[in-house]
Amino acid sequence: MNIIFLKLFVKNFLNFVLKKFNLRLTTFSHFNKLSLDAKSSFDFTFLSTVKKNKEQLFKTLKYMPMSKSQLRQDLFVLNQLNFKKKVFL
Repeated sequence: MNIIFLKLFVKNFLNFVLKKFNLRLTTFSHFNKLSLDAKSSFDFTFLSTVKKNKEQLFKTLKYMPMSKSQLRQDLFVLNQLNFKKKVFL
């Protein structure tokens, strides 16, 4: 029982101090969920900037799991070049 009280006390105290810096403690699983939600939100925003051609949109969705860039720059370039192959800038 004392360990539970101590854990709660430490958590509340740290959150109180961190609040001064606009920060907060969270569990790792909650952090992962928030990270995934943020990435999904960015992907929806990115898709809204894709050319409105259905074929382009489907190609972009097809290649999305293979994208390695953090902000989908690779997909943006492919989309702007109409998914041409062997194009050098």
